[in-house]
Amino acid sequence: MGRRYVQRIDALLEASQRSDVQRVRAYDLHPLTGDRRGQHAIRLTGQVRLIVSFESEDRVTIKEVVDYHD
Repeated sequence: MGRRYVQRIDALLEASQRSDVQRVRAYDLHPLTGDRRGQHAIRLTGQVRLIVSFESEDRVTIKEVVDYHD
């Protein structure tokens, strides 16, 4: 999982805008709902997600890594 975390962070750093990350199907970038409205999830493994918040098209904040089955 550590290697994928580093890959996803690198992808976020290299992206000039959110759509650059959305184009990579393996990242499965998707908006969250409910109390996580305004945040997005990026797949690390089958059930572990990197939770981020896009402050603007070119600025992102890493919130947490979470196993959504817990």
